Amino acid sequence: MELAIGKDGHETPQFAKVTKRLKDHRGNPIGTAHDNPILDTRMYEVEYADGSKQALSANVIAENLFASVDEERHRRILLDSIVGFCKTKEAVDKTDALVVSSNGTIRRVKTTKDWQINVQWKNGSTTWSKLKDMKDS
Repeated sequence: MELAIGKDGHETPQFAKVTKRLKDHRGNPIGTAHDNPILDTRMYEVEYADGSKQALSANVIAENLFASVDEERHRRILLDSIVGFCKTKEAVDKTDALVVSSNGTIRRVKTTKDWQINVQWKNGSTTWSKLKDMKDS
């Protein structure tokens, strides 16, 4: 399981992978499970993309499950908000979006061609994406 979680020295959350459940010096798993995540005291080791490792409790991991990776290693991050938009000069203008049908009816063509949106993700990063791609996802 992968997640995006804060790490000292970084402004934005970093991607980490939960690697194993931690055990005490006798080999017993540390902590106990509970249906309420706040009361779940299990401890796990996470490894960041840079190779560093850290011990985290199950409830901290649950709070930071902002991203996941599917079986094809595509990372999925939850959208937080749209923080901006723009159109390129190739975008269809309102005046150019009118078409006349064969029976003479004038109608507006709805299109997102060459519109872009600036998306803020739950992990804190922002990216510009084509609106047509975001509509399809």
